Amino acid sequence: MSKLSKKELSYALKLEDGIYARLGRKSPTTIWTNLLMGFVALVLVLAIVMFGYVGVKGTSMLPTLKSSGEGVIIFKYATIERGDMVVIDNSDLSLPGTTDKLLIKRVIAIGGDTISYRQDATDKLVLKINGKLIPEPYLYETLYLKDVLNRQKRVENGIFVPDGYVYVMGDNRLVSCDSRNFGCIPISRLIGEAILIIR
Repeated sequence: MSKLSKKELSYALKLEDGIYARLGRKSPTTIWTNLLMGFVALVLVLAIVMFGYVGVKGTSMLPTLKSSGEGVIIFKYATIERGDMVVIDNSDLSLPGTTDKLLIKRVIAIGGDTISYRQDATDKLVLKINGKLIPEPYLYETLYLKDVLNRQKRVENGIFVPDGYVYVMGDNRLVSCDSRNFGCIPISRLIGEAILIIR
């Protein structure tokens, strides 16, 4: 059996549609094509509604995120937890200390938490949430041990996070403009959680 060319196949499908139209029914081929196209359209709409892409700008999330051509895929309907990377809407530029319309930061604490971020007995900066020491393997450890003067300006003690708010910091703590500058931010300002890094 010889293979039909595209032109012949198109003609055959039109002929089939014509026969089914005369019978008052739709061609099975047309029905399956419409279903497939509808499914693809639905998937695309859901992807646009539920996910987004944000390019990385600046160095506040080093070493986790680099500013050279990287970005993150965000899930807009995530339940935000401590340790999540989130994108913050600053389109009204109301957060002091920054002119970026979108900020990528890490959630350090959620509503009801009390934060302490200060030097311990060995002069190392440590994060405690509700009195419990929180390990932060994503930080540049040696950077904070060197810059004592700058480090002392970037500590917090006994900050309480109200319900419906989060406390965020960048992984590059020495340069990041974050909740230490603008305080706790409402969850409503979070666009979503960064779930995938695009390098």
